[in-house]
Amino acid sequence: MKKQGLLLLMLLLILTLPQVASAAENQKIIAVTFDDGPSKYTENLLTELAQRQVVVTFFMQGRNAERYPDIVQKAYESGHQIASHTYNHPYLPKLTNEELQSQLNRTISIFNKAIGTDSNYMLRPPYGSYNAQVLAQIGTPAILWSVDTRDWQSRNADSVYQSIVKNSRDGSIILMHDLYPSTITGALRGIDYLQSQGYELVTVRELLRRRGISPSANHTYSSAYNKGQTLPGLTPPQISYDAANNLLTLSADPSATIYYTLDGTPANSQSSVYTAPLTINNTSWELSAFAALDLNGGRSQRVHLLISTMGNCFADVYKDSWYYEDVDRVVAAGLLTTDNNYFYPEETATEQMAAILIQRLTNNQPPEVNANQPLTRQRLVQLLYQAMPNLVASHNELAQNILKLEEDQGSVTRAELAAIIMRLP
Repeated sequence: MKKQGLLLLMLLLILTLPQVASAAENQKIIAVTFDDGPSKYTENLLTELAQRQVVVTFFMQGRNAERYPDIVQKAYESGHQIASHTYNHPYLPKLTNEELQSQLNRTISIFNKAIGTDSNYMLRPPYGSYNAQVLAQIGTPAILWSVDTRDWQSRNADSVYQSIVKNSRDGSIILMHDLYPSTITGALRGIDYLQSQGYELVTVRELLRRRGISPSANHTYSSAYNKGQTLPGLTPPQISYDAANNLLTLSADPSATIYYTLDGTPANSQSSVYTAPLTINNTSWELSAFAALDLNGGRSQRVHLLISTMGNCFADVYKDSWYYEDVDRVVAAGLLTTDNNYFYPEETATEQMAAILIQRLTNNQPPEVNANQPLTRQRLVQLLYQAMPNLVASHNELAQNILKLEEDQGSVTRAELAAIIMRLP
């Protein structure tokens, strides 16, 4: 039975992402922070962080945020925490109350304009300098640090990396500056190291929350070391689809708010449950959602569900993927399958997958293969020639394209295998 028919018989389809840790109290968490930006290097940093699924805190100067409002918005929409480092980095203890308020309010106004909404922003005093009068005036927590990479001084990527490796511990707040290419390189190496050691990288706001700390205005915080209490991260929303009634439901922890995008149109739910009727009828729907306690610095992982025009459900295939239509067709035809809605498009295909696909297309005996052997392009060419010599010979363009792969030892992903098979004449 085709996937579409199977879908219509399903009462409820539920998608959930795995938890970050099985026991929250054993999770090592750490906050990476960048001061003084944004700069011309910040956009590349955001791209690299997204690839690692890492969020950080940016303590931005207002004057630089004013120069790069699009980067401020991108950082905020990506789930990073936006925080203040004043407008132009003055020594706060020497300012009058009026001057201090001007530094804070001007920066807040710039942030709000860039992200498109009012929010609350923590403050990192320039140079880490403050006094009682400063703390009494700022009206927000003052965030310091426990690991100073001194990247501004060394301008050396290896030095930044070594500082992270040698000085970081569970609950640290790491100080860097997104002003230098050497810092970006060293920071990313350090982040890779921390992840390899089992650390979860979170925003400052989330670090404090997870350690049971409710930050108060006019107080300073430089770390959140583990003292026996670690709260779990926010649970991603659950997506359920009632195929019989074409009804989509999102649900999350009652303390959280769901934020979602449905088929490209952003909208916010003001509660922990959201329900929407869907009309399939050869129309696809794509949903992306996360749960948040505070949009500026405390979000769950994002979940995704694509209900395709052929009635397939995908948690890891997107409408704008180059292989979407091919994967949709190959799954609808029952040639490849999903696992709890995951197709794993970037996973390397095996020789056995290719053999089964070719056998189902030709109705011949499957060729002999090494079942779990990763599929190379060269091996795929051999299998196609072996199973369909007449087809290859009768289609000059197909033959030429296949011959281009003949000497290629590179691996074939599941998405590429779907595309190659479904585009055969």
